[in-house]
Order: sequence, then structure tokens, then C-alpha cells
Amino acid sequence: MTDLRLSYYVAALDPDSDFYDSSDSSIPEEEGIAGRIIDPVNGNAWSYRAADGSDMHYPCFDVDLVIMGDDQESLLNTLFPNHRRVMSSTPNHFHVYSDDLMTWDDYWEALMQLKIAGVIEDGYINTSSQRGATFVRKPHIKKKVQP
Repeated sequence: MTDLRLSYYVAALDPDSDFYDSSDSSIPEEEGIAGRIIDPVNGNAWSYRAADGSDMHYPCFDVDLVIMGDDQESLLNTLFPNHRRVMSSTPNHFHVYSDDLMTWDDYWEALMQLKIAGVIEDGYINTSSQRGATFVRKPHIKKKVQP
């Protein structure tokens, strides 16, 4: 799972960053600390982008809603038959990883189907659309505990 995708440092996911929890997705990816930079050593997030530089993608995305019902579960299993789920920092939420290569268009269509079915939040899709990418925290990166 880990060596297939590009590893990024995303300042908005770093509780020690001035940009932590920033919803400003207008910051360009390659703009250093304010944005998202490829960092295989200190990265705190995985991208869907293939590490080998190909135009194909390895899906990874957030499911920040509790899946309720067989229809949602069935759709997720149909769209991503070989996926794995890794629990996120929030109980009953998880990250989905699929090692099946997909084109961006096929991946985006699958994400839109999950959004319509209520599996993925609108906010995550909107932010991913603005960024032109999906990112998830690496499993050892936890959200800042709110006082």
C-alpha cells in the first residue's frame, strides 16, 4: 500500500503548522510549507498519485460518515472490490485504499457515485475537486485533540 502512492507533506494536517486544519485549498501544491509538497521521508499524507510517475492512480480517500445499509456497503465493494479500510482518528470513520490502478476519470466517477450514495461527504469531494487530488492522513498521523 504505502510504496505505491506518492507521500506528501500537507501543512494543513500538521498540528505544529500555522496552516493546520486550513481549508484553503487554493494554495498550489508545490508552494512549500503553505501547501502540499512531495516528501517520501517526512510525509504525513498519502495521495492517490502513483509513486512511479505514471498517469494511473491508486485510489485512497476518506469516509467520514458511518456507512448505514447494505446498498452503501455494496456500492463501495463494487466500485473498489479489492479495497482495504484503515480506521481514521475519528471513531467509525476510515480511509479506503485500493491497489487497483484506475484512470483519473474512472476514479472521479467512482467518487461521485459514492458521494451521491452518501458514503463520502460533500465537503471532501469539493475540496478534492479544488485540489485536483485526494489525500488521506497516514495511519500514524492523528488529528489534534481539541480542548
